[in-house]
Amino acid sequence: MAEPATKLERFSSDLQFDHPLSEFELQRIVAECKAILRQSISPRIGAHAHSVLAQAYFRLGKARECADEAKIAARIEPRESDHLVLIAAACLELGDNEAALKAAVSALELTDEPDCILLGNLAEAFYRMGDTDTAEEAFERAARAGNPSSASDMLCLANQAVELKLYGQCFGFLARYLSIARGTEVSPREASGLQFTSEEQQVVRTPPGLRRLLERALLVDAASASEAQLRRSRAGDGALSVFDETRRGRGAANAMVLCGVTTDESR
Repeated sequence: MAEPATKLERFSSDLQFDHPLSEFELQRIVAECKAILRQSISPRIGAHAHSVLAQAYFRLGKARECADEAKIAARIEPRESDHLVLIAAACLELGDNEAALKAAVSALELTDEPDCILLGNLAEAFYRMGDTDTAEEAFERAARAGNPSSASDMLCLANQAVELKLYGQCFGFLARYLSIARGTEVSPREASGLQFTSEEQQVVRTPPGLRRLLERALLVDAASASEAQLRRSRAGDGALSVFDETRRGRGAANAMVLCGVTTDESR
């Protein structure tokens, strides 16, 4: 049987946004972390378990549980910025913008080289609090900090661009993500067609923030696309259109209204 520390390292790696995980796999990680926390473990391993649990909850769309677990981890390791980044992300999902800004600023104070996820969360929090100039400044820093060869960084930046209503940049980062994932160059214009393979769909729409990205991007794209055009975007060979996949997602009803599609689904 693997040691708790070894298990947690593996889970941390699996939870990177580049890796698609099913709900069953995420629930298994949750169960394993809870089992580890019932053991006699060091504070360091305990903090790691709470942090991994928070990440799994975030991927499951359970922002409240994510925030609760990340706060426990932060109490154990108050100088660890990653816990605060998780708190900021969860609070943004919950609409607690003041708490998100506080966590993001605190995380920024603890690191000399903030990554694009932290800076993107900071940008979104400032934007929601009405400070658009500082938000755009933080986003520019996030774009510079993003690793252009990292798919997860490109998805993070695409998400934050849509939060700041920088839709052109959103599709630019989505294009970069697709280029990395497919190993071939994809233009922003092609990315704005919002068509992904089923595996890419699973990666992109798993985190709540990225699912929201696609729904909002669809709203923008819908202004110049008819229902027929969207339906024709369905591809063969296991590919799925974002239009089909977002029919059941939060915000999809508004998109379909713009596209002239009637539905009984509510938000």
